[in-house]
Amino acid sequence: MKEKVLIGIDPDVSLNGFSLYSIGKKQILTLQVYDLVDLMGEISLHNQLYDLTVHLEAGWLINGTWHKGGNGQAKRVGANHEIGRQIEKFMIKQSINYKLIKPAGYSSYKHELFCNITRWPLKIKTNPETRVAGMLVYGY
Repeated sequence: MKEKVLIGIDPDVSLNGFSLYSIGKKQILTLQVYDLVDLMGEISLHNQLYDLTVHLEAGWLINGTWHKGGNGQAKRVGANHEIGRQIEKFMIKQSINYKLIKPAGYSSYKHELFCNITRWPLKIKTNPETRVAGMLVYGY
């Protein structure tokens, strides 16, 4: 029987936040960032090794704009949404179990708060993308 794990993904045009969470151990095993191509490879690999479900942050499920910053920020948000939709299409084509998760404000979490919540080692640095990915799966 394969170990049950979750992958959390914070979609981004340049580097996607990625986390791997062991349900049995109740801990985050990995926090990384990957470009889109490498991310798809990681998802495929983990789908072969584990009983996998992916939690994909899906900002496009929220009506209205929650980001401030004008047109430049709006274009970036729209581009990130499209990356997320492409990741979803990939998972559908590969028959990978997934859930779309509405943003919950995790991008505002600082490193220390993230570590206090998740028990991630304080000495191993994180960034906003990996923290969001980690929070998408932590505690399930």
